Amino acid sequence: MTMSKVLGLTVFCSLVTGCSVDATPTTAVCPAAILDATTGDETGTPILLLVDVSGNDATLASIISKDLLAEIRPLLEAGVRPTLLLDFGGSQAVHTDECLDGSRSLKADKNNDVVQKRLIREITAQLEAVMTSAVQTGEVEITGGPSRLLLTAKQLRPHLGDELRLVLWSDLGANDGSCFDAGSALASKGTAQAVATRCEAEGLFDLSDVTIQLFGAGTTNRTAEFKLYTTELALAICGEWGSCL
Repeated sequence: MTMSKVLGLTVFCSLVTGCSVDATPTTAVCPAAILDATTGDETGTPILLLVDVSGNDATLASIISKDLLAEIRPLLEAGVRPTLLLDFGGSQAVHTDECLDGSRSLKADKNNDVVQKRLIREITAQLEAVMTSAVQTGEVEITGGPSRLLLTAKQLRPHLGDELRLVLWSDLGANDGSCFDAGSALASKGTAQAVATRCEAEGLFDLSDVTIQLFGAGTTNRTAEFKLYTTELALAICGEWGSCL
């Protein structure tokens, strides 16, 4: 059983029983530019950022944060409400970033075009710093995979509003006994499809009316065979999900 707090809710997750939500208030601390851009409402486009942290050296943390930022930045002018969840594996709880916990909308809305562009640069720079730091916060365990993050996303879906965007960053490797765990099976297109079908059958991709983006397949420093397998798995997952950007 793991626990994390999102949107002021305490979320309990287990690979066996799934997730449950308990209403508990939470607080958040953010850098100045992010606080200055925080609106007093929750009208921004909700975006759920799921990071399966299989490594958190400075180079990989930077890659992850830049990929996430690519999805957030285009939404800043109209307003965006980001939630950042990270899974460092093992028995650790899924971690919710204290700043990007889904409780605040960020909007770069200035009448002066020059000022607005500068504000967007300032916000994106601080968002990148926050996310890079978040990825490097925890100690990465030997066992892990993306299942717990997707279980949490399913549980949070009713609380995140309309037009939800979901971003999953994962190298798609798993050795945690979940549906993503291919065990000793040959890393092949057939195995990739079997894994995606198994996870679909377990309901991990059952997220309605959600725009989905996948990052990370084949990114980490593993074998060429593994990178090819995870690329095929990403394609198979998008097939089971219905679509991915």
